[in-house]
Amino acid sequence: MLSDLFARRRELSSQVLVVTGRVSRWDGTVNVIACDPRAVHSGVAMPPSHDWH
Repeated sequence: MLSDLFARRRELSSQVLVVTGRVSRWDGTVNVIACDPRAVHSGVAMPPSHDWH
């Protein structure tokens, strides 16, 4: 199911997304269960992302 979502939404190349879904909190972690991500083309340059590695 998750791989299907990635395959359907591979075209999302925007730096800004609107995500419909739910928030899951369990054992000290918070996750977003995304159901319907959509690209938003704002025309505004976004700052570089943070590398969480």
